[in-house]
Amino acid sequence: MKVYPTFLLFLFLLGIVPALNSQEAADKLFNLAERLANNADFEKSNTKYLEAIDLYLEAENWPQYYQCRYAVTYNFIDLYKFDKAKDEINQTIEHFEKNYKDTFIIQQPRLYHAAGQVYKDLHKYDEAIANNRIAMKYYQGVQDSIARKKYTSYMYNNIGTVYQTKRSMDSALYYFELALPLKIESMGIT
Repeated sequence: MKVYPTFLLFLFLLGIVPALNSQEAADKLFNLAERLANNADFEKSNTKYLEAIDLYLEAENWPQYYQCRYAVTYNFIDLYKFDKAKDEINQTIEHFEKNYKDTFIIQQPRLYHAAGQVYKDLHKYDEAIANNRIAMKYYQGVQDSIARKKYTSYMYNNIGTVYQTKRSMDSALYYFELALPLKIESMGIT
């Protein structure tokens, strides 16, 4: 049975359905946005992410707030709206740097990782490499050595991919060779 928002509001007004707090409502919107993105409905997904962002702000849930912001960025990439993706990720990084730079949360390096992808897609390769290096620096702060190796291998691979796109094959090979043993170690393969 499909339940419509108006019907839920009616049930809420009757006291049959309890009101959701900001966190619960944001989580429901986030999950809906994820499903929409997984079904390649990126425009509707962004609408739901943006609604969730407002509620995560209200709930002061910064990890989820940033998770939504970089999800919006990736949706813009999937929509080939690279300038919007760049604006979104730059605003997000600016907010993070202004308010939480000294607080490590896993979203911090992911923001720079997303920026690296955006700049690669915009053919701004030096900026892509710089952002991947910043992400790698933050990933070095991950306590779990297996996770640290895995994330570092991702960043080396991303940098290698940018060099490959630039047709700088020696540099690309150098970074791919740095990535491979870390990836193998992170997978527990000896």
